[in-house]
Amino acid sequence: MRLLHIEASPDPASVTRRLSNAFVEQLKALQPDIGVTLRDLVAEPPPLLDAGWVKADLAQPHERDAAMQAAIAPSEAYIEDLYEHDSYLFSMPMHNFTVPANFKTWIDHVLRAGRTFRYGPGGVEGLLEGKRTLIVTARGGYYLSADPASDFQVPYMKKVMRFIGVTDVAFVHAEGTRMGAAERQGAIAEAQSQLAELARAWAQSRPAAEPMRGLG
Repeated sequence: MRLLHIEASPDPASVTRRLSNAFVEQLKALQPDIGVTLRDLVAEPPPLLDAGWVKADLAQPHERDAAMQAAIAPSEAYIEDLYEHDSYLFSMPMHNFTVPANFKTWIDHVLRAGRTFRYGPGGVEGLLEGKRTLIVTARGGYYLSADPASDFQVPYMKKVMRFIGVTDVAFVHAEGTRMGAAERQGAIAEAQSQLAELARAWAQSRPAAEPMRGLG
């Protein structure tokens, strides 16, 4: 297994970091030959898209000069991460009902026509089929049952993953982490239990075949 682990919490002691790191350690114990790549979007924030990035994205690879190549380089690196790993672990708190800003910027870099999706006769076709994703979140309040209409994080991530061809998507949420000490510990314990079960399932299975690569 080749696992891409992306961390997006600005809090070094966050619930999501604690949970995702525990999940990785469980996987390593169950499958010692696992390869894990950690990308911390706080330690190394993805650059915001600018005019230079757009110009480079619209150009064909052979048309890019040195400045355009430099502008598009982070995007290319993030996309290569997606192709080179068969499993993804995205770890993030809910920020203002959706994903953190750094993770949204990462998404802006990796959703690129011709690289992670293409336009076909039937519409958009994702190019990363056969991958699997686990998304670990933490929420200060309760959204799954109490206020699902305000949860834009889950539907957004489902859409993003489907758009690039990833349909095997699992979520583990720690909810109510700011509703009191007992609620926080209960949420963490429940999430840990779910993650332990997922670690066993992932260690016993393999993702599907290698996807088609987009143009570099």
